Amino acid sequence: MAFADKGIDKEACMALKTAADSNLHLALQADKKAHILVQVSGLMISVLLTLTLRITGGHRISFVPAIELMATCLVVILLALKATRPRMLSRSVHIEGGSGVNLLFFGSYDELGPIEYHADMELLMADDDLLLSSLARDIYFQGVVLGKKYKFLRMSYHVFMIGLTLSVLSFMIFAFR
Repeated sequence: MAFADKGIDKEACMALKTAADSNLHLALQADKKAHILVQVSGLMISVLLTLTLRITGGHRISFVPAIELMATCLVVILLALKATRPRMLSRSVHIEGGSGVNLLFFGSYDELGPIEYHADMELLMADDDLLLSSLARDIYFQGVVLGKKYKFLRMSYHVFMIGLTLSVLSFMIFAFR
């Protein structure tokens, strides 16, 4: 059933589609950036751990900065993983006579049986206002999840920058004392 057949404004449909596509693109970008942070930090921990285990008594000055940098990388990994961790939102669309789930978000309807899902989807498709409202609400919740994702990604970048700076300064202080 096409939107045009039901008399729904084509521009409104395009706006909703554009917003949903934009959210998806931003989510993919955030996941890629978090993946890079996890890889770089994991590699740095591996190299630093190997070097730290080889530090001899005469080179103990580099022990503290190396431990600081490894701790920084560990926190960065945890924050980046938190940014990419899947989130399931609560049921948000209430269909009159239906199950009360968001039929447009898989995490909301995954517990419905196929017969119940199909019946609820027919109710949703029969009501133009409810359909557009559901689409708009779905985009809103995509934005909520995206906001949390970028919040943790920003935090991981800040921790990485601050930790790297402090580790380098710490190494310089210990080396040139």
